[in-house]
Amino acid sequence: MGTSQARVKRRQPIADLHDSQTDTTSGGEGEEGKERQQGDGHSWKTGKNVSKISVKRKRSKRLSCYEVSNIILEKKIQNRTEILVLASAQKAEGKTDLAEFVMNRGNRVVEECISTAWEMEKASDVLQRSQLTRLQILEKCLQDHCTAECDGRWAVCAQQLLTWNHVPIEVFTEAVRNLLEQGRGKFRNILIKLQSWTK
Repeated sequence: MGTSQARVKRRQPIADLHDSQTDTTSGGEGEEGKERQQGDGHSWKTGKNVSKISVKRKRSKRLSCYEVSNIILEKKIQNRTEILVLASAQKAEGKTDLAEFVMNRGNRVVEECISTAWEMEKASDVLQRSQLTRLQILEKCLQDHCTAECDGRWAVCAQQLLTWNHVPIEVFTEAVRNLLEQGRGKFRNILIKLQSWTK
């Protein structure tokens, strides 16, 4: 009887030892596993590489064509050379977004971006002009001031030319009006022939 009790007492610590080992593997080792996973750069919940995600977030977003078109309109850029100068200046300041766009997209995309940006900017004016007749366009131009080089002298020169060629002003103006209103057609064509001064 004494021997059996002694064996039971000896086996009891072994069972306790197994229980403590299972506890450490389920609890303590689990915490260490979490720390090890986090230390390796992987999330213990999602299993994704956290370090790679953080690197992607740190990378600057590439410029889109729409964002570049806004820069083009803001800086009044008209050709590829001007946008290269701007990209070089920004690169010297540590901003490489525009330079990366120019280098990665190529000449064709940059040229299309410039032309499309100005086309969108002037689309409203082009649409309004297309809805006007030729005579309305001419009348609208009469309301604008002449350039500094002309200064209204075009009317005097036109009258002199008509007088030298024995063409009444009323006849010429009526012919121009009919041509603008009705378009080109039979007996409505105007031919302006200049005298040859070659010797």
